Amino acid sequence: MCDPVGGRCWSLLLFAAVAALLSSRYIYSQTSSTGALAGVTLDPYDAVLPQVSIHLTTLDGNEAMAATSDEDGRFGFFLLSPGTYEVRVSKLNFKPVSQRGIQVHVTETLWFQLHLELAIRVEQAQVISDP
Repeated sequence: MCDPVGGRCWSLLLFAAVAALLSSRYIYSQTSSTGALAGVTLDPYDAVLPQVSIHLTTLDGNEAMAATSDEDGRFGFFLLSPGTYEVRVSKLNFKPVSQRGIQVHVTETLWFQLHLELAIRVEQAQVISDP
């Protein structure tokens, strides 16, 4: 029950407001002159893949950004200048993935599903013995 005399209502309201702000960690915005790129990283079986390194660069090399996918495989680059970008994705034990020619337009958010394939590892052991 709310007790307006003791100030408990204000404390509860302040707590609820702070909790709402802290829980909205995926609220993003962009301006009228920027775009965004967001997505999810997936393994070969379409399961989310956390802790994937994502690098985004402009083709002219003027801008470079990096991010790591979260525990749900999500990542995002926001407030991007319009232009053409390249995205490179890497994770240990997976083949690196890159995609060039990504066009970012004003006020648009591009959504990507980045599928990583398992890396093929070939190991060789040579045993030599003197009789």
